[in-house]
Amino acid sequence: MGVVAPCMFIASGRLRRQVPACGIARRARVQLRAAGAIATLERKTAPVARAPLPIPHEAVEMLGPPPPDAVRKETCMRCMWTRPRGRVAAVAASLCSIVAGCALGAAAPAAVSIERLDKALADFNRGAALLEQYRYGEAAEALARVTAAAPDWTAARFNLGLAYLNMQEKDTAGAIDYVALARGAFEAVLAAEPGHRHARYCLGLYHQHLGNNPQALECFQKVYAADPNDAHVMYKLGEALASVDRGDEATAMFEKVVEADGGFVSAVYRLAMQYQRAGKREKALPFFERFKALNAAELAGGSFAVHKAYGTAGKYYRALGADSLPLPAGEPPPARIIFSPEVGTLGAAMAPWQWAGGAVAAPGLACADVDKDGDLDLCLAGAGGEGAVGLFLNDGKGGFTAGGLAAARCVSPCFGDVDNDGAVDLLLGGAGAARVFRNDGTGVFAEFAAFEAPDALVHIARFLDADSDGDLDCLAFALARGAVPAAPGNAGAAAALHNNNRDGSYQDIGARLGLPAAAVAAVVCDDFDDDWDLDLAVFFAGDEGPLMAVNDRLWKYRTLDRAATGLAVRNVLSATSGDPDKDGDRDLLVFTSDGARLFVNEGRMRFKEHAGFTASFGRRGGTSGQFADMDNDGDLDLVIADAARPDGTRGPALLINDWPRDRFLDAVAVDPGNLLGALAVEGAASCIAADLDGNGACDIVLVPSRGPVRIILNMTAGNHWLALDLLGVESRDQKARSNASGIGARVEIKTGAVYQEFAVGVPAGPAAMAPLRVHAGLGKHAKVDWLRITWPDAVLQAELEVAADRTLAIVELPRKISSCPHLFAWDGVRFDFVADFGGMGGLGYLVAPGVYAPPDPTEYIPIPRLAPRDGDYVLQVHEPLEEVVYLDEVKLLAVDHPEGTAVYPHEMMAITLPPPPFEIFCFKDAIEPVKAVDHRGADVTRALRAVDRIYAGAAELDHRFIGLAEPHAVDLDFGDRLRGLESGARLVLVCHGWVEYGYSSTNFAASQAGLACEAPSLFAFRDGAWTPLLEQAGYPAGLNHVMTLDVTGKVLASDTRLRIASNMELFWDRIFLAVDRPDAAVAVKEVAARSADLHFAGYPREYSPDGRLPNLLDYHSMERFSVWKLMEGAYTRFGDVLELLDAADDRYAIMGRGEEVTLKFPVAAFGPVPAGMRRSFILKTDSFCKDMDLYTAHPEGVDPLPFHGMTKFPYDAPEKYPDDERTNAYRAMYNTRVVRTR
Repeated sequence: MGVVAPCMFIASGRLRRQVPACGIARRARVQLRAAGAIATLERKTAPVARAPLPIPHEAVEMLGPPPPDAVRKETCMRCMWTRPRGRVAAVAASLCSIVAGCALGAAAPAAVSIERLDKALADFNRGAALLEQYRYGEAAEALARVTAAAPDWTAARFNLGLAYLNMQEKDTAGAIDYVALARGAFEAVLAAEPGHRHARYCLGLYHQHLGNNPQALECFQKVYAADPNDAHVMYKLGEALASVDRGDEATAMFEKVVEADGGFVSAVYRLAMQYQRAGKREKALPFFERFKALNAAELAGGSFAVHKAYGTAGKYYRALGADSLPLPAGEPPPARIIFSPEVGTLGAAMAPWQWAGGAVAAPGLACADVDKDGDLDLCLAGAGGEGAVGLFLNDGKGGFTAGGLAAARCVSPCFGDVDNDGAVDLLLGGAGAARVFRNDGTGVFAEFAAFEAPDALVHIARFLDADSDGDLDCLAFALARGAVPAAPGNAGAAAALHNNNRDGSYQDIGARLGLPAAAVAAVVCDDFDDDWDLDLAVFFAGDEGPLMAVNDRLWKYRTLDRAATGLAVRNVLSATSGDPDKDGDRDLLVFTSDGARLFVNEGRMRFKEHAGFTASFGRRGGTSGQFADMDNDGDLDLVIADAARPDGTRGPALLINDWPRDRFLDAVAVDPGNLLGALAVEGAASCIAADLDGNGACDIVLVPSRGPVRIILNMTAGNHWLALDLLGVESRDQKARSNASGIGARVEIKTGAVYQEFAVGVPAGPAAMAPLRVHAGLGKHAKVDWLRITWPDAVLQAELEVAADRTLAIVELPRKISSCPHLFAWDGVRFDFVADFGGMGGLGYLVAPGVYAPPDPTEYIPIPRLAPRDGDYVLQVHEPLEEVVYLDEVKLLAVDHPEGTAVYPHEMMAITLPPPPFEIFCFKDAIEPVKAVDHRGADVTRALRAVDRIYAGAAELDHRFIGLAEPHAVDLDFGDRLRGLESGARLVLVCHGWVEYGYSSTNFAASQAGLACEAPSLFAFRDGAWTPLLEQAGYPAGLNHVMTLDVTGKVLASDTRLRIASNMELFWDRIFLAVDRPDAAVAVKEVAARSADLHFAGYPREYSPDGRLPNLLDYHSMERFSVWKLMEGAYTRFGDVLELLDAADDRYAIMGRGEEVTLKFPVAAFGPVPAGMRRSFILKTDSFCKDMDLYTAHPEGVDPLPFHGMTKFPYDAPEKYPDDERTNAYRAMYNTRVVRTR
């Protein structure tokens, strides 16, 4: 066999640079120099005392300009790892040894140990990972160590600046202004490299944060001049232009953003506002409608709201990778990949089969762990000449036995957990239909759903989460006539996209894709524009050019043709995606009848054919292939099932990625004894690469269209590896957040100089799917420094220091992302958690598509334990999670009542009833039920007898939707205890309990299944049947809440049994009836606070005092940093806010996550407790709150502000927040703490 020339990744000697730690600046190119000298630069700093936050002083001292001897140098091509940014010599000198002969005419600097290099890389990667985890202080520590060791490493200094910028508040102990340190870091980078876009962009964010609008504008203009196509850059420039009253230019810029990205929510809103301010209402209205739709019914990827402030402003606001680090010089020999000479078989003979419209000669192939035993099993379609389906179970050593699955005339198997139950199900395309088979968890499948395609062949069937709502939809392309693989003359049918309603039903929304009813040859579902949703690259048979269906969310797609994308191919057979050039973008490998083509993703949906690959390997062609790291060296190789050979035969081929030398090498050319050269196939074939025997190396499953299936075991040793199973279900309650298979997730792995990026759920041929399990080679590294997952719901998750050489299941973090403000009260010993509040004033809470709950801002919270502290009653109103709170009025009520009585406010989250008026109920004796049983017949009398965190209520949760449960009830038997009820007595039902709120997105998803929350309803058992008394009356509004329901005239003295029923995730602690005593001597005194201070406090840790739910928050165990994101907008400045909390007047103390208001009420103002009386305390509050759920109205910002006169939220014109002298003065004086996240 002749030697095949190596393939250069980028033509004309250009190198695509290594991806940064967070995938930014991916499109940069730089011309490599043939030679250069590497000089040594040393910089000494005097040791100084460390700051209160432990950051080495060098990190502060080195923020100044570089020394005068910092000479611009270029690196030697042979030493290059990533593209140089100009001043790389000092970094090279600091971080690696230079081999003899590398520098031309210059002496090499003193060698640096590998251990020191590894330590610097480890700290660098750790710093980037900590940024991903929003642990900014720790990130700053790690990155400061790197800059101390390598002062001129600009990537490390930039990342350090990012950490400082996100720390925001000053360190009160040492008066360290971290924002100022961020500015110093960015300016130091720019002094060294004036063209550094990331530093210039972030310096613009710094100026914008401080209101230095002209300086911010200058920064964004320079970045825009260098990168005029980035949507975030355009958006920030538009904001800056608007801030200096250049409205027409700002409008034009926002128009460009929306044209480039129709799902960019903030840009849509800003454009609408610009039109409105310019008096162009007819132009504004469509964009306001679009904005409403995006917020009401889609995962608004344009807002990227899953991120905290870090990472939310585009690629230039993400940590950089290890730029300008050289690799050791020399040309080590290419890796030899060794396969076992004992080729296994499955005992299944494959053969082409006929359907009514043509022949199927592409065997179907997929693999997954179907029986949950930890190893990968196989599914084949196309056996025996009848298109039979075979399931083969792995014994863990690469041996297989036949499983039970009866199906025939099928093609295109695809695994995925369609019902989110933790077991992978199976989608099969075939003659007449695509069918879903549900797995019982043991590998036994039964048909669950069928999507009929009469007189057609569904030849492409894929699971994907098209609308990012946490469940798998089914994509199906069918032929009306033709063959598989594709051939000229094929005739297509309409595309089908079956949207999963989560109740076993589906809705076909395929028409929304905007695709013609042409014969589709291949489709790749991947995020090609890095906007956190799945786009579709659709390739057609014959001469018709491919289309890219760009996902703009809200079930809306726009199509780009080959002229727009650069995907100039015809006669396509299949396609797959991967990142072989390690730049973080998803590239495309396309197999055609004319050969194979590699298209490099250049960003913005533009692809460029890789001329080097085409010249070297294009003629090899093939039908099926997969990118996989076959030698575990940290880059993706390419396995092809049926490549052409010079002797006219076809067989498996392995192209070894020889990164960073920008070439593929043919494994047989490198090692003529490689087993693959001795294997041949007849006709088309399919293949996948997966570790079948558990030895940590990817094996090959080779399935020809005719003949036996071959299992080729990979025996290559020497490098480390990590395999990942992604589980988008929280392990405690099994609630779905992302789809349980993780299909659509992106995985990035960094360790030392190794970087790899993967997407879950890509194809491997016309009828083959790559494994859902991610397999990453790590080279010589025994652990992963940093691992990042971007889940399908756009939640970012980072893991640090993950041990290698194992298969690891990673569950999406169970982040309760929103809650109401929490109230803590000083009880004499500690600040004790009382309850959360403000949920009734929730803004923009979606209860059904297009329907929002009306907010009720008033709430009265009993405080059971309150003690004086230095002459005051001290309360903390704290926001622990990612919400914005609009606190308007807070008063403390002292209620004096007779000894032996109890008092409760009239309070609940009213649903069908009007919000209750303020009044105090006074009870002497509780009327307890004699017995209580739940809907299962279980005795819950004891559980409902006392407030003790022992609950009755929801027993079986609906694992699909947070906040929902299977219908449940408590039946309360009062016996004859109501017989003595006096006529006219006011009877009150008192219910203590707690509720797990669903999110707006939960309600949207549940609506597709025809479900909705049903608030508690009250029934009485009369005449042998349950008679409804109050339908969906209301419920306790949060944690540690009590509902007091006036049932006078509803519950009768003759009633003996009552029932409370609901389907909410609701738990009852104590329930009783009581008679109000209106004649009781009850005195209420309302006292205003004497001081109210708004400040940053931190994030209380969760704990459970008894091991049961709900978890509470420990005020005395605070974390300084958290994962919670922050809405952009104008918050109230820190300090005294007493004036704002005196009355409900729409002048709010606006606060975000981690912030609190400390309230002090003078004890003396309440006076002594009268004799014979006892005193209870109730907090009177008036507030609104809003979470950042992407289906909540206006989740991305503080605006629009609520007001008490609004008829609804979101409100429509002409309603608006009051615009008068009083409110304008308030906003100008108080709301000056502006937070920008873009």
